[in-house]
Amino acid sequence: MVPQTPEKPSSLATKVADNRAIGCTINLLLIPALIILGLILPPISLPERILDFGYRTVTANGSDFKDKDDTLLSISPAGMASIGITKLKFTSVPRQNFLDKKAGDDLAKALNAFPPSLDLKSPVYQIDVKGASPTEAFFTSPVPNDSDPVTTLDFYAWDGTKWDFMPGRFFPDDQGEATLQTLPRAIVIVQTKATPPTISAEMTASGDIPPAATAALVEVNPLGLTVNQDGSLGSTMISVPASQNYIIVPTLSNVEGGVPRSDFV
Repeated sequence: MVPQTPEKPSSLATKVADNRAIGCTINLLLIPALIILGLILPPISLPERILDFGYRTVTANGSDFKDKDDTLLSISPAGMASIGITKLKFTSVPRQNFLDKKAGDDLAKALNAFPPSLDLKSPVYQIDVKGASPTEAFFTSPVPNDSDPVTTLDFYAWDGTKWDFMPGRFFPDDQGEATLQTLPRAIVIVQTKATPPTISAEMTASGDIPPAATAALVEVNPLGLTVNQDGSLGSTMISVPASQNYIIVPTLSNVEGGVPRSDFV
């Protein structure tokens, strides 16, 4: 039987090397993991703070949000106690950035849906809500420059799909104000564009339209059609020469045998 040689005890240098390896493992893995965990968990909650950058909590007493041009969105305390925690961000996008489609995809969609009859006068005031939306707010904004007459100014609100008229009022050389029952995605101040004059003419008999009149007319309204008692159309419309210069919009009448039939129209 071959005698076994006993193992040599670990040297001091080997033990120190092993301890250093364990220490390096702790330093490289465990401590960074604890630091990351501390950043993620309350009270720091770093991911939540990053996602909520720019948002403010709306208190039970209401809160005011003000833009750099002194536009104010004031959240009323009405109903806030039952809503709970709500965070809100109020920002603005310069008018030209919006018109040049330099304000992101969401506002590019809003620009595509913007009514062509309206002229944008203000920045686009954006409202982002996290949580339940407040049920009452007050919005005020300075009257934009070059907006005379202010009687043609209006507020319009974007809900993410379409623009809607928003009731409000404007004061000369001062500001406009509106009361909100729901918060839209964005609010703007617009002015109704001037509508170019149009010339139309009724035709009481068939015939040619003089060239000078054809060039001036935008709409021709031929007579002849009447409304029957059942709602259908009767009689025959006067023939109108076709033209690319004007559209044909028939005039309907409820006169039957020289007597207005007000009993069914």
